[in-house]
Amino acid sequence: MTHSLTFGKKALIVLTTISMVVWTLGVAAFAVPSTASAAAMGSVVKSASLSALYYYGYDGQRYTFPNLKTYETWFSGFSGVMTISDSELAAIPLAGNVVYRPGSRFVKIQSDPKTYAVTPSGALRWIETEAVAVGLAGSAWNTMIDDVPEVFFVDYTVGSSLMTAAAYNGMMVSSGGNKYVVSGTAKRMVTAAGMSANGLQARFFVTPGSDLLASLSAGTDLSAADGSLNDPAQQGGASVSTPVAGGLSVSLASTTPAAATIADGASQVRFMDFNLMANGGDASVTSVTVAMAGLGVTGNIASLYLFDGNTRLTNARTVNSTTRNATFGGMTLSVKSGETRKITVVGDMTNGVTGGDTIQFQLAGVSSIASNATVSGSFPVSSNTMTTSATDVGLVTVDDTGALSNPSVGEMAKIANFRLTANSTEGFKLNRLRFEVDRASDHKNYELRQNNVKLGDGVVSGSYVDFNLATPFEVAQGNNREFDLWAKVGGENADIVKVRIEETTDLYAVGLKYGFGIRVTNNFGAAMATTCTGDGTNYDCTTVQAGQLTFAFNGPTTGDIAENQTGVVVWEGTMTAENLVEIRALEFDVNPTSATTSDLCTGACGTVSSTHNYQNWRLVDKATGSTISGPYDMTIDTTEASAATNGIGHIAMTDDFTLTAGQSLEVQVLMDVQDDATFTEITAGDVVIVRLDSDQTSARDANNDTMTVGTDIIPSSDLTGNSMTIRTASLSVSIASNPASATYVRGISNVDIAGFAFAAGTASDVTVSAVTIKGAMDADGGPSVAGDLTVQNSVSSCSIHDGSTGALIDGPESFGTGTAADITFSGFTWEIPAASTYRMVVRCNLANLAVTGASDSLYLDINEDDDITSVDGDGNSIVETTFGATISATNVVNENDGDTSVDAAGASIFQLIADAGTITTAVDGDSPNSTIVLSNSTGVTVSKFKFTSSNEAFTVDRLAVSNTSGSDVAVSSVELHYKNQAGEDKVATGFLTSNVYTFEGLTFYVPKDDDALLTVKINTGDVTSANTASGDVVGIDLDIDATNDDQFRAVGSGSGSTLNDDNAGADRAGNDMEIRKTKPTISLASGSPSGAAIVGLIEVLRFNVTADSRGDVTVNEFTFEVNATDNAGTGWDECDTGDIEAADIYLYDSSDLAADIAISGDLTLAQTSGAACGAGSDLRWINIDFTTAEEVSAGTTKTYILKINVNNTTSPNAVQDDSLRVDFPDEDAHDAASTTDYDVIAWSDSNASGTDADADGGSIDGEYVKNLPVIGGSLIF
Repeated sequence: MTHSLTFGKKALIVLTTISMVVWTLGVAAFAVPSTASAAAMGSVVKSASLSALYYYGYDGQRYTFPNLKTYETWFSGFSGVMTISDSELAAIPLAGNVVYRPGSRFVKIQSDPKTYAVTPSGALRWIETEAVAVGLAGSAWNTMIDDVPEVFFVDYTVGSSLMTAAAYNGMMVSSGGNKYVVSGTAKRMVTAAGMSANGLQARFFVTPGSDLLASLSAGTDLSAADGSLNDPAQQGGASVSTPVAGGLSVSLASTTPAAATIADGASQVRFMDFNLMANGGDASVTSVTVAMAGLGVTGNIASLYLFDGNTRLTNARTVNSTTRNATFGGMTLSVKSGETRKITVVGDMTNGVTGGDTIQFQLAGVSSIASNATVSGSFPVSSNTMTTSATDVGLVTVDDTGALSNPSVGEMAKIANFRLTANSTEGFKLNRLRFEVDRASDHKNYELRQNNVKLGDGVVSGSYVDFNLATPFEVAQGNNREFDLWAKVGGENADIVKVRIEETTDLYAVGLKYGFGIRVTNNFGAAMATTCTGDGTNYDCTTVQAGQLTFAFNGPTTGDIAENQTGVVVWEGTMTAENLVEIRALEFDVNPTSATTSDLCTGACGTVSSTHNYQNWRLVDKATGSTISGPYDMTIDTTEASAATNGIGHIAMTDDFTLTAGQSLEVQVLMDVQDDATFTEITAGDVVIVRLDSDQTSARDANNDTMTVGTDIIPSSDLTGNSMTIRTASLSVSIASNPASATYVRGISNVDIAGFAFAAGTASDVTVSAVTIKGAMDADGGPSVAGDLTVQNSVSSCSIHDGSTGALIDGPESFGTGTAADITFSGFTWEIPAASTYRMVVRCNLANLAVTGASDSLYLDINEDDDITSVDGDGNSIVETTFGATISATNVVNENDGDTSVDAAGASIFQLIADAGTITTAVDGDSPNSTIVLSNSTGVTVSKFKFTSSNEAFTVDRLAVSNTSGSDVAVSSVELHYKNQAGEDKVATGFLTSNVYTFEGLTFYVPKDDDALLTVKINTGDVTSANTASGDVVGIDLDIDATNDDQFRAVGSGSGSTLNDDNAGADRAGNDMEIRKTKPTISLASGSPSGAAIVGLIEVLRFNVTADSRGDVTVNEFTFEVNATDNAGTGWDECDTGDIEAADIYLYDSSDLAADIAISGDLTLAQTSGAACGAGSDLRWINIDFTTAEEVSAGTTKTYILKINVNNTTSPNAVQDDSLRVDFPDEDAHDAASTTDYDVIAWSDSNASGTDADADGGSIDGEYVKNLPVIGGSLIF
């Protein structure tokens, strides 16, 4: 028969005719150069599988030359024709047909006697009389006429006629020994160079009967290429205008990485994100220059790159050691008007960086961005500062591995394989890979596989294929794994598929120990040769095999098929035609080797198909599922020498069908497996193998010539499928570990009692429609369930649910009567895919019945195969349901003692039912530390308490708090913050009386076997009132009165039982808080110095002191910590005359730099121990005890500047690489490190006396001052 895919005879004739009209010479007449890697605008192109020629215009579109005569008005010969791949050609939009070159020839059509002159853009002018024709072209005018096929006449337009002989636009004229082209009202003389550059031919130039050029003005000579004359698309050629650019704004992106420490050798470190935003027109960027700032040496950076997201935009650049710049030139980055593109500066660290160096990158100014647009921005655009660490990251090594087979067109083939090895430092997670693939767009369906498991799909971008793994692949420390790159191969015969990882940054793997991108050694990135020898050295290459008709095998992979299964896919492949092909016959063989053991028949084989175990063979279109050829029966030959014991089956497919030029058709061979009840020689374990017998393929080309296997049809070898093994559809059931055994209380709902794992075999999907579950209970509690209680009394109802989705499968249902009762679920549909395991959860509602003992045990089980009703994918009943390792009607699932009793002594999973749950309390780990609480404050958190329940949820409706550290008057009110059962935030407010308050009517919810948080907040009054004094202490505790049982109550949500003070444990104490009128905050000021320093009087620290808006802060004392190095042993940082002494230290209010506020009498210098700092001792502490206290007004900030004179007079100065850092230390850390009685800061929240108030005079130390320590910047001399 003729399949619906065929064109039919008429269609074939039309197609053939058009092909002959388009090119009468045929492909063989072209002197075509070798295949080009990419088409260039302004060139003539063709594909290997089609004979048509196209002009690739400067507008990015292609134009078809409709016939040879049209082509020859624009070009002479075919030496310039570029052959590109089908995929490249398809990627160029088709715009229309090329028309005759203006002035080159006269044209007409057979059904119309009129003759026309051709002017620009295909506009025709009717030459009305022969006299006009003679006047235009002389007596030989009729030799210049070409017939245009009527089908192409629509490509032209008809303009005004030529009633007299007059020069027309585009006309080419020979006059006075010169050649001219008419351009509007001007004549342009054509030089020899102009002839060549514009492809003009002498035969186009006519000699008119009279001087037609006399009335025309003289235009510029045509001596070079002119797009208005040499462009077959007639779009202006290379002079097509480009959009006018506007502005390009540069800014730091909000996602730019924060300051961090970078490990030695870390790769692909993100340093900076910056935005490029075009406005007022499109912008193009051709170069970006990144400057390296910071104190680090340029040698710390091995390579720099620019990325757009995960896509690398540039090759590696290094930072110039002199200019400290890295310039990325030769870019073609476009930014559309109104678009913002985020670019990332990414770097690889050197292996062996200098630890402690700082690195910063920046765009220094407008010249950093080379663009056709006007660049603007707030420069410099700088990254945050990174600090280097000498800690080594791991290393991944990439190696080329294994040999590859040459793929056929249409085949899903392995085109690269390689190994990744983690060194002994750390393992890694593979996140991203980029491959360079020569002619990458020729192929499709790229997959990265590991051990034949797909990790991700590739995305083609030019010559690259990118993989960004949604789930990174992990390789352990010291281990290796091999990976493969697969693709659906395209292109044409003898194409070379070359693959490598071009740059080390094309592989991004994050170390498992340190979390940085690890170093990469790339032995799979060698330069790729133009030819393919073997499979390449340190890269991979294969050669594409293709004929006029190419077959490729694509699957399926080795697998299992079920008895009585229909529509089984046993062979899958691709057929690719270079030109029109009619396939007349195919043959597939079944069990073609003696290694297969499957019986093809039940009983004697022969021609009677009713005895065949495998029937209804057909070839289908994979994409649509429609049948192309078939169905057929096998013919079985038991006499062939290579036949298996049971013969070879042959399926001769004789329905003809056609493939169009360039078509790739994915096909599948399907068959039906018969049932093993009737066809008794179908046995589990039988193997079926199907192959395409290439020798039996019959096909004809468009000229009706028979195609030859091995020459026109490839491959010549058979294409053998994978082994498919017959399996019986099966279902195995076992007890699931989730839910585990636990304790619940009576009366609660939705309790997960048991889970059962349903595992479908590999042969078929399974549908479960009914299940019966047995239940038993015991009064003793524990794994021995004797079945001495009635389940129905303790369990109200149960439902079954899908353990993954939680969806209801069936229910609720109730247990029957008796101590070993059944509960049956039926009439549902629960589908389990082949080779998958799904979990069924039994969820029950417990009755509110008092337990018999301390707790009762509840046990559920499935113990017979007929307790489950299930079918396979074709609706056949599954009778072989296994429980554990054996098939037994008495074997129980949920048991671990080995017997078969329904009471299941020694149950694996059981649940205990108790009368009531318990609750415990504790101070939460996030409860605030002691600190300052200001006057007139609201909602200050002072303590947090954690409540934990067991066995059931509780609602706490009563509890008490107390202030055990002070008086009531310091606290105006107390608030409790918690969540109720609905998850809503709730607040309860109370007022202390005799330092205690009991809250009633709470709805504080504590979930079962979980924690709930209770937060206590206070509101304070005016510290200047008669009731509250500065320094009063507040400590809010959870108050449990075990004597009267009247301060705590919690009600169980399931059992309804009530817990009181006796059940809640002891009191829980919060930390003490100090009440103050105001407080200071200390911070590092903007502009505090760091980095390079010079010897002399220098600023070493700039810091802020901010007073809270509630009141002024009086500062009486500061203490600073000095960290210095004297690497050359100069001793410049010692406390001695000529080194550093009190007179060398200055403190300024930044608003008045003329007055030093730290007069020498206020200064005390100390060494590390706290002892006075003298000659030979390094300076560690600077204490300033003000004679006149500093005052910071309420709600304001004062900025102070500390300076030190490091210009030694009698000793050597600080020298290169000496360092100095001054910090504002933490009070506790200072007290632990020093024996001095200095305060880091001594302050007060009133300034009544205006005199120094030290520790004995009522000043407050820095113990509760937040933000300490404040770390100054490191100064390097």
